[in-house]
Amino acid sequence: MVEYNNSPIIESICEFRFTEDTSWDITVPGLIFEDVRKEYPHKEQRTTQEISLSPIASGSNKAAGQIKRSDLAVFYTEDGSRSSKSGQGFYQQAD
Repeated sequence: MVEYNNSPIIESICEFRFTEDTSWDITVPGLIFEDVRKEYPHKEQRTTQEISLSPIASGSNKAAGQIKRSDLAVFYTEDGSRSSKSGQGFYQQAD
């Protein structure tokens, strides 16, 4: 990889989200970890919450909310500077 003295890029993130009808089970993060283990040897589990708000009616100041809880597997490099995350219908690579 080329390194610049004054790189304009601090971090890059590539994220994939799959539709809810995509086949996915709890073994997928483990399969991904087997592929990335050399580069990302450390792992942990995190629980996240995603909140969605939608207006109840047009012009209304009231909204209906929905909270979605999900578990993620997070993989780290030895120095913790880069990570990879995987969860239900989700994969993210941050460098």
